[in-house]
Amino acid sequence: MKRNVGIAFALLVLVAAVAIWFIASRSDAPPAPTLSDPTESSSDENGGDDTTEEEEASTTEATLASLDGTWTVGEGSEGGYRVVEDLGNVLDFEAVGRSSSPTGTLEISGTTVQSGSFAIEIKSILSDDERRDQAFFTQLDWQTFPEATLVLTAPIELATIPTPGEQISTEASGDLTLKGATNSVTFPIEAQLVGDRIELVGAIDVVFSDYGIGNPSNPFVEVRDEGKVEVEFFLDRQ
Repeated sequence: MKRNVGIAFALLVLVAAVAIWFIASRSDAPPAPTLSDPTESSSDENGGDDTTEEEEASTTEATLASLDGTWTVGEGSEGGYRVVEDLGNVLDFEAVGRSSSPTGTLEISGTTVQSGSFAIEIKSILSDDERRDQAFFTQLDWQTFPEATLVLTAPIELATIPTPGEQISTEASGDLTLKGATNSVTFPIEAQLVGDRIELVGAIDVVFSDYGIGNPSNPFVEVRDEGKVEVEFFLDRQ
């Protein structure tokens, strides 16, 4: 009897130690992508210079004239994943991995996004925990399937060209490919003009098994069977 009590106590201590380690080793997850405050971007870009109202109006008019052309994912863009990790169904943490080097383009004509395709190298997606990263790379078999891709499968109608800072909310449809498996997805996006750039954010719900991705849970940490692909793109006209 005493032996059973001792074993139970030892297990309790072990669980408590794992819980303490789990909490201490996790930093707060970055928030989900949201559109930036364009007034802050404008202030930063101007660097406090004495731009006149006439000059600002001229720049705005040029920006509004047309969005026609090819827009390329540029500096400041990010993409990655968000999943929830549970410890004994008691504690849960959002695990987030991010890549700062996504690539891709949008083709716009008039007020219609005609096409678009994007890619992220799996090996470039990093979190705050190297062990999680290694499990992520393994489950996505990054050496065989080095990229995650998204290709739009239907035009996106904007109705009108937005004014700078005006936020647009709509839906996009595309083919998402992870670990060599492709599924059709429809997901919400938000976009706005920030200066002469397009900022776009979106999140796609993903069920791992739909893409043949194994669950990297272990005896102490359980990873939920679904997550999100999140992106924040800043696009520059070519």
